[in-house]
Amino acid sequence: MPQDLLKITVVGESDLTLQVRVGADGMIPFPYINRTMAGGLTPSQFQDKLAAELADGWIKRPVVRVEIDRNKVQSVIVRGVVRAPGRFQFTGGRTLLEVLADAGLQMAQAGDAVTVTRVRQAGKTAGSPKTGRTSDASSAWADPDEEVLTVDLKDPVGARAFQLQDGDIVTVPEIQTFYITGDVSSQGNYVWRGDLTLADAVMLAGGLADRGTFRGATVQRVVDGKQAVVKLSPSDAIRPDDRITIGRRLF
Repeated sequence: MPQDLLKITVVGESDLTLQVRVGADGMIPFPYINRTMAGGLTPSQFQDKLAAELADGWIKRPVVRVEIDRNKVQSVIVRGVVRAPGRFQFTGGRTLLEVLADAGLQMAQAGDAVTVTRVRQAGKTAGSPKTGRTSDASSAWADPDEEVLTVDLKDPVGARAFQLQDGDIVTVPEIQTFYITGDVSSQGNYVWRGDLTLADAVMLAGGLADRGTFRGATVQRVVDGKQAVVKLSPSDAIRPDDRITIGRRLF
């Protein structure tokens, strides 16, 4: 991938044994053949490719070995709800949770959906944007050169297994809430999540009170830049910062 440092050995050819860094376009310079594509290939695939190119009029039956220098310094940027946002450097592999621990993740104020913005690897084509969240990292393409991955911190196994790459930008969102009042068992602020409906919100608030009813339920929210009062049915979606009022039956 871009910025990987490759150790290339051509057996018996000391002038072709060197270290070279993969460019942002996935290409590397190399004697005789000028430039060749390494991006998107495993070391084994690239050494076969390079051997074939050198054999085409340059070296008879070349033996090529390619290794990735795992000791190169990598860096990622962490921003959002952490105590120490900024750039973090490391060698070898680091997981998302390890770097968030270094940055001082503020769990009480952080939302579940952490995003990782990553430069798209050479040779990879963009897919259609994805919406929603799963326990695994899911991707949505912000532009042709970037991949945006979403990792759910409520899935500690998936978050612990997620490996960061050099140049990643990690964004930890602030937790989002809504407020519910009226005839429910426990009025107050609750954590919002993307698939929340009015029925779900009432369940979080302990259910309807003895005379509570969904009929006439309303929400105060910003609509087209202005505060508005909107009627809700149990299946309607809840938005961050909503102020929900549950009504009372007359009899």
